[in-house]
Amino acid sequence: MLNTALLPVGGKGTRMRGFSKIPKLLIKLNGKPLIDYTFEKLAKYGIKQIFIISNEGNKEIENHCLKVCSKLNIKLNVLTEVKLKGNFGGILENTINLPEEFIVVYPDLIWDCNLEKIYHQHLKSQSLVTLVVRRTEHPEDSDTVKLCPLFNVKTLFSKVTRSKNITYEKNDLFGATGIYIMNKKYLLNSMNLKFDSDEIDLFESIEKNQEKSIVNISGYVTSEYIRDCGTPERFKKVSNEIISKKIYSRNYERAQKILFLDRDGTLIRNDKKIYITSPEEVFLNEAILDIYKKYTSEGFLPVVVTNQPQIAHGKLSLNTLDRIHCKIQDLLTARNLEKIFQFLICPHHPHAGYKEEIPFLKFTCECRKPEIGMFNFLEKKFTIDRDQSLMIGDSKADEGFANNCGLRYLDVKIFNNK
Repeated sequence: MLNTALLPVGGKGTRMRGFSKIPKLLIKLNGKPLIDYTFEKLAKYGIKQIFIISNEGNKEIENHCLKVCSKLNIKLNVLTEVKLKGNFGGILENTINLPEEFIVVYPDLIWDCNLEKIYHQHLKSQSLVTLVVRRTEHPEDSDTVKLCPLFNVKTLFSKVTRSKNITYEKNDLFGATGIYIMNKKYLLNSMNLKFDSDEIDLFESIEKNQEKSIVNISGYVTSEYIRDCGTPERFKKVSNEIISKKIYSRNYERAQKILFLDRDGTLIRNDKKIYITSPEEVFLNEAILDIYKKYTSEGFLPVVVTNQPQIAHGKLSLNTLDRIHCKIQDLLTARNLEKIFQFLICPHHPHAGYKEEIPFLKFTCECRKPEIGMFNFLEKKFTIDRDQSLMIGDSKADEGFANNCGLRYLDVKIFNNK
C-alpha cells in the first residue's frame, strides 16, 4: 500500500480572509482544525510519512502539523518554496526530496475516499499520474477531463491555459478534485519544461509534457465525498454535511446502491427497434423519468449497461458512441436530472459474417448481457448492495442480467403503459 502523502499548505487563502483572521487550514470545522480531517484520513489508510510544502510566514501551520503528526505517529517532512509558484510549482521545485510515489491531497478539502482502491487502479493503469475525478456541475471554472468510452483519459481541459475549448462534451466531464497519485518519473520529465508564468499549474504541465511525448495519465472516477472548503459558503455547507453524516455514505468501503439501466428502449426511446448510431436519434424515454428521479434522489448511482454490437459490426465508432452518451447527459441536465455516473458498454458480438465487421471484437464474451461482465467491472470499484440495487430494462437479456447478478428487475413496459 502507498505510505507517503504530500500536502501543499502554503496557499494564499485569500478567499477566506473575510471569514477568519487565523490561517484557513487552522479554522475549526465543527470543533476541529480543517487540516486535521486530512491527517486523520491519511493515518487511517496507513500513510506513515507526510511531506508538507510550506513557505515563509507559515510557522503556525507547520507547528500545528508537527503536533498532529506526532500524535498520529506519522513522520513529517517540512519542505519550502521560496516563492509561491501555483498548485504544482512547489512540488516540482522539491523533486529531489520526494520519494518514488506519493499521493497529493490539498488540505482545504473534506473527503472520505477509499485510498486503497485508488492506489490499486493507479498500479493497474501503470500511469505516471492518476487523477481522482468526480462528475462536475461547473466545468467552466474547473480543471476537467473527458474520458473515452473505455475510460482512459481522452482530453484534459485546463482552467489556466484554456488551450482547448469545451464543446459537445460539456455535460460529460469529470472535475479534478485536488487528490492525485504521482510517480516521481513525472516530476523528472517536467523539470525542463518552460511555463508561461511563475504560477505553475499541474494541468498545464501535463499539456506541455504531452506536446513532447505520450504521457500515461489515468482518471480514477469516484462518487465519494470530496468537497473544497475554500470559501465561507462551502465551509458552512460542509459543516452541515459532516453533522448529518452525509459524507460517509459514499465511501467505497460501504456497499453502494446502484440503479442499473438499459439504454435503448429504456432510458432513451427506440421506437423503430433498430440500432441507434447517431446523437440526432437520441430522445429520453419520458415514461421512465419519474422513477429515475425517485431513485437518484434517494442516493442510487445511475449506471447504464448496454450491449452495443454495432461497434463489432463496424457500423458505430467509439467517437460517435461517445457523442451519443454526451447527448444523453445534455438531455438529463436540461431536465435538472442527475447525470449518468458511468456508461458501461459491451462492444462485442459472437456471430461473424457482417460486411464491415471488426474481427477482433467478434467472440463470445463475458460482458454481453445477460452475462454479468459489466456488473463485475463495476464491483471491482466498490461493493454493490444487491439487496437494494435494481435493474430496469426492456428485454430478456436485461432480465437475465438482473437475475444473474441477483438484482431486482423492473420491466420498462410497466412505466410505458401508465
